[in-house]
Amino acid sequence: KSSNYNSMFNPTLECVFDDGVLVIDYELPAISKYPAIKEYKYVSSTNEVSIKKQPENYISKEYEKALYSITLRTIYEAFYVDTKNEIKIITYNGHISSINPSTGLMERKCILSIQVPKEKYTQINLAQVDPKSCFKSFKGVSASKLINLTPITPILSFNKDDKRFVQERQVITHQGTNLAAMHWEDFEQLVREL
Repeated sequence: KSSNYNSMFNPTLECVFDDGVLVIDYELPAISKYPAIKEYKYVSSTNEVSIKKQPENYISKEYEKALYSITLRTIYEAFYVDTKNEIKIITYNGHISSINPSTGLMERKCILSIQVPKEKYTQINLAQVDPKSCFKSFKGVSASKLINLTPITPILSFNKDDKRFVQERQVITHQGTNLAAMHWEDFEQLVREL
């Protein structure tokens, strides 16, 4: 989470790493967070400030570019901090939480997904690419227009309801505790703490 997106949104994500594969579930900003005002203009004759909004097609195009850019930047940052070279592949799933206008209820949808190997991703010049073209060149999956928030099936996802994920807790041991006689769940928690 090293990128600073100012007031646009506060990035939230969940990650799972297993056998060289990092899966990132990332909460992207809703369209309501994207700046819609083009300019403010003071009108001296009426002593008022007029507001000029961005055209809808401009917002759509720039919002889409922002989502693809955030995706590529997040993947870059994950590979960059991997100084031990343990991550071989990153799967990134971009989610949007927004109110469904037909039901009035909040929904969370995966709207884009991409899987990239480190050896290929580190060969691109991220500062010079067109974000959407780069995303598509890695066979990323998304709707033709991201602003429509059309859900897609993630390339790879993790099951958060998997019973193998257990709540962490602290295990208290005393000097002379026999580790061989310890319950296996307590031993696993102790190893996690260490």
